[in-house]
Amino acid sequence: MRTAAHRRGRQARLVQLLPLLPLLGATFWLRWQYITRVGLHVDEFSSLWAVRRVLDHGVPLLPSGVLYTRGLLHTYLTALFMQLGGFSFTVGRLPSLLFALAAVVLIYVVGWKSWRLGVGVLAALGLTLLPEAVEAGGRARFYAPMMFWSLLAAWSFFAAIRHTEQPLNRRTILRWHILFAVSFSCAIFSHEEIVLLYPALLLAALLWRGGRMCVCPARSWRR
Repeated sequence: MRTAAHRRGRQARLVQLLPLLPLLGATFWLRWQYITRVGLHVDEFSSLWAVRRVLDHGVPLLPSGVLYTRGLLHTYLTALFMQLGGFSFTVGRLPSLLFALAAVVLIYVVGWKSWRLGVGVLAALGLTLLPEAVEAGGRARFYAPMMFWSLLAAWSFFAAIRHTEQPLNRRTILRWHILFAVSFSCAIFSHEEIVLLYPALLLAALLWRGGRMCVCPARSWRR
């Protein structure tokens, strides 16, 4: 009986994931058109030059002696891609494409799990077709990683404080806090201005939960 119920539940989840497939296909196709048909933006030359310096010297130290720290995480990831696939504009744009696909998956899951399936589909569709998101997902720049990590940080932040609404065990709460810390750190190393997101998250949490967001009732801690 339990096995049959588990099988039906798994089949239902697979059906709910079906709308994600055409969304990912459209996301890939739109951004691939940008990658293969649109020339480099002036900002991409800065990022690729930093990648070149990482490949040559291990650090993005420009000839002027300035350390190029903007998008540091993306710089090293792109350097890894180019180490494996060769130094080319197309390879340099691939990390942004992968993060764009990951962001669509993430926003689909967030909408689905936090509200309902229709919310996830509409949110993912909007991100798929948004012109700015298409552009960000096709450039050798740090905007697509920043989008993914900041979305993950925001989701994990609010999930971490929802223990005041429903009982969760200690390990679950700790995992959400760790996920927020990791994703927020990655977002900052993708673009340092993401640090401005933290006061906004605190304000939103305060307006949503009030002083209760700092309270962890005993009944919510289970081993």
